[in-house]
Amino acid sequence: MRNDVGNMDYFMGVDPGKQGAFSVLSTKGDLLSIYDMPLSNKQPCPYGIAKLYLKIKKTYNKTFSVIEKPHSRPTDGKKGIASYHLGAGYLVMPLLWDWPMQMIHPTIWTKLIHVGQPAELSAKKKSKAAFQALFPMLARSEAFIDGKVVYDGRIDAVLIAEYARRLHNGIAGG
Repeated sequence: MRNDVGNMDYFMGVDPGKQGAFSVLSTKGDLLSIYDMPLSNKQPCPYGIAKLYLKIKKTYNKTFSVIEKPHSRPTDGKKGIASYHLGAGYLVMPLLWDWPMQMIHPTIWTKLIHVGQPAELSAKKKSKAAFQALFPMLARSEAFIDGKVVYDGRIDAVLIAEYARRLHNGIAGG
């Protein structure tokens, strides 16, 4: 993966999977765009992902991308694991355009982003709390938290983009 980010203007975070999302942050950490994972027949859609990447490339040149690496848990079903890994494979398309990108295991980005969150919380609850602390205005938006519905994929995509921004600015390890 390319990690020679040089002078980047935008940072994209990608949370793969059926409920995943793509987000783009500015160098100042402002959310510029959020897109849900393109799906076809309830599976990540390669054509839709390619179209989305081209749209992002056209709108946001000089983008550094961080994509969460596929991972599975013992409790995941075989079909879900296969779908998740297949979708994640499509997500390396930025390499076709020679974009700087990095795939990162969730334990790496969450180690930085979840700092200060209570250890007893689940990873999703830590992400929600970190999102609320780091992006309080966005946390009030129904696009991320609508009553009891929490859009985990969108929240994680923004937090991954924030990790990318911090990595570029020398704040993160990785």
